[in-house]
Amino acid sequence: MKSAVSCSTLKTNGGEEYCGAVIQRALADLSWDPSEKTYKAIFIAGNEPFTQGPVDARVACKDALKKNIIVNSIHCGTRDEGIAGSWHDGAALAEGKFMVIDQDRAVAHVDAPQDKTIAELSEKLNKTYIGYGKMRDESQLKQSKADADAKANAKAGAEVQRAITKASKSYSNSSWDLVDALKEKKVKLAEISAEELPEEMKALKPEARADYVERNAKERMEIQSKITELSKEREAYVAAELKKQADAGAQTLDQVLVETTRAQASALGYIFQK
Repeated sequence: MKSAVSCSTLKTNGGEEYCGAVIQRALADLSWDPSEKTYKAIFIAGNEPFTQGPVDARVACKDALKKNIIVNSIHCGTRDEGIAGSWHDGAALAEGKFMVIDQDRAVAHVDAPQDKTIAELSEKLNKTYIGYGKMRDESQLKQSKADADAKANAKAGAEVQRAITKASKSYSNSSWDLVDALKEKKVKLAEISAEELPEEMKALKPEARADYVERNAKERMEIQSKITELSKEREAYVAAELKKQADAGAQTLDQVLVETTRAQASALGYIFQK
């Protein structure tokens, strides 16, 4: 079962927050799965009145429900303020959940013992990519830039999450990487001209070229396997730490989203791995 989830988050620094308009636009502009068995939800957060703006937010919520789309409202402030601002009404009309969070608390990120090793393995993973074709240099540069951006946001967990993504089966660069391209049978090595190969492969004989790609593919699998294993250990550590934080006080936005999504999707028959 696949999910189609749209999260529209409003600014919570005061000023105009047009919830009705946001919901209405999400219903009109996004491609929603028509199946009643698909979990579809809108999460909307703010700290101004839910009814603010030219579009009636209550009507928008009813329109969402007609399409089997749940609307979850998140008030950034106290519960009483959220109820007074009609945030509770919006969720009730669209069979969603009314939640309250402390807007001053940052999105939960937990530094784990595995993070340093995962980041180091991510750098080693990059060395296994073998660019080919006319766009190889540009594509590798884009990958390096994405890694650099993630590293710049390491304190927020971006570097670790990118490494985990790169280790997943769904991460593919078959349009410019020979390892992925051959694995997915997108190209045949013998049919690629020397001009389209990286410098280190141009002088190699056909048999040596195949060996070169195979060595990198094997090394990549080993690195990805290590990252995946460390990721599981990290998840267990983080789950324990987040539980401690939740027991100690209010939840942060990311925790609220995960908890609510799991509960609502489970009601439709979705199964989540523990």
